Amino acid sequence: MILEYVDFFFDKKDHCWLEYTESGDYVEDHNCNGCNSTMVDFVYIRNDKGEKGLTTGVCGNCGYIKRTRNLSPDIFHDHFSNRWLNLREKDDFKESGSVFKTLKPFIRNTGLSVLDVGCGNGDQLITFEKNGFKTYGVEPSKSRSETAKKNLLSSEITNGFSENYLRNSKDLYDIIYIENVLQFVEDPFTLLKLASQKLKQGGLLYIKAQRFEWAGFAMFSVISIIRSYLDLYSLKTTIEENNLNILKNSDSPFQVVFKKGDTLNEKTKKVLSSAKKTDNILISKVASKEFLGLRSLISGAVEIKNKSMNRSMKFKVIDRTPSLPIEVHTSEKLPIVLK
Repeated sequence: MILEYVDFFFDKKDHCWLEYTESGDYVEDHNCNGCNSTMVDFVYIRNDKGEKGLTTGVCGNCGYIKRTRNLSPDIFHDHFSNRWLNLREKDDFKESGSVFKTLKPFIRNTGLSVLDVGCGNGDQLITFEKNGFKTYGVEPSKSRSETAKKNLLSSEITNGFSENYLRNSKDLYDIIYIENVLQFVEDPFTLLKLASQKLKQGGLLYIKAQRFEWAGFAMFSVISIIRSYLDLYSLKTTIEENNLNILKNSDSPFQVVFKKGDTLNEKTKKVLSSAKKTDNILISKVASKEFLGLRSLISGAVEIKNKSMNRSMKFKVIDRTPSLPIEVHTSEKLPIVLK
């Protein structure tokens, strides 16, 4: 399949925006962080000069999906520190409490220590604080962590990157949760291992992350800030090596509540044995559903709209063959979406 990028539209209230990059802004890495296999590209952006921009691959062994060519780690470090969600309203703080609600059935005592990895403005952590837990949060964004400090008066909030925080922390926690963070980090497997190492025996670890099937393929092909996609199959080894027993899990949304044990129990082994791997068949199916419908067949183009965000993307369909890799052609500048 070959597509030609035509136009993107973002509302003024959108927290995402479009930027144009040069080929030299990118670095390549085709090594699977989960199993060290070599990943194979299935979608990439290429300009008129033949230079590649954002490129995405899948691991044939474990089904892990990540950006195999993306902006450099230095650019991302600066982005998450100084630009992350800066287009959102400064007073957008509103208590959520969804993580507390998810974990409440598995919590037997109050006063436990809770670490929010990637705590943002503290909208999840504040519910634990109000219920008497010892609360800690780490957040790379300077502006978001400052908001958290203002709203969570009894919590210890650290401005920094989660990997460094976990490596340097001497504490062990009763509860650690990583909500909608794993898709944004360079190596989610390492982050999960570090979190598990800082978890007390019998402690709870909760993760929630985006899955590939959720993403609109058009936005997925250009949003560089989402660096990878996980599922249970790709996490098998990490779960087994860290004795993370599954208490609750779902695919839509992709979320798992783990309890750290000495060994892996039979329930967890059964759940892992039934996990399905992301492969080229699924990837082609997702892409075809978005780009190869009747409307694009008639007009030769497709417009994808996100009504809730008032966001739209337009592409011309140059080659309708539903085979991989998918090429996204653009002009001299290479587009990416950030937030």
